[in-house]
Amino acid sequence: MELSREEALDLLARWQSNSTWLRVVIRSEEFSADSQGVVLSSSPEEVHLRLADTDSRFPLSGAKFGYAEPNGSSEYVCQLQLHWPDESMCVLFERRLLDAKILT
Repeated sequence: MELSREEALDLLARWQSNSTWLRVVIRSEEFSADSQGVVLSSSPEEVHLRLADTDSRFPLSGAKFGYAEPNGSSEYVCQLQLHWPDESMCVLFERRLLDAKILT
């Protein structure tokens, strides 16, 4: 489902505030990566992620946003999709928390 820029920024801000651990998949014509990370900051101009030991910034100008939730059981709660005009994309997957019994 398509998401507005404001809705995408709200989700990014929530993930930043909660230090949510994300799976991050990046695809372009020249490059692809699959990593783990957190949102360090976001603004209407860019999203700043910590991926492994690297800080990465992704421009949001020209980006389109999508949102999806899994249909069945999944290790993910939802995903935020960022698509750019050059057909590059970045998908941020929110990981489901482990069962509280396991954590105690």
